[in-house]
Amino acid sequence: PLVLVSGPGAEARNSIGIILVAGMFIGTIFTLFILPSVYMWFAETHATEPSSDADDLQTDTDQRPMMNP
Repeated sequence: PLVLVSGPGAEARNSIGIILVAGMFIGTIFTLFILPSVYMWFAETHATEPSSDADDLQTDTDQRPMMNP
């Protein structure tokens, strides 16, 4: 309604209405499209990286001396 109003003071109300509508539009686009795309990109890059921590743990346990019971 703020964007479509006419009459005295309509110019100021139209400006505020346009800003509000544009902000809601940008927020919606960001939430529905951009943020999930960035999340999926990070998930793909994280899943494809080799894990060196698991290899380090395996070599450490293999080199540990056996304890006599």
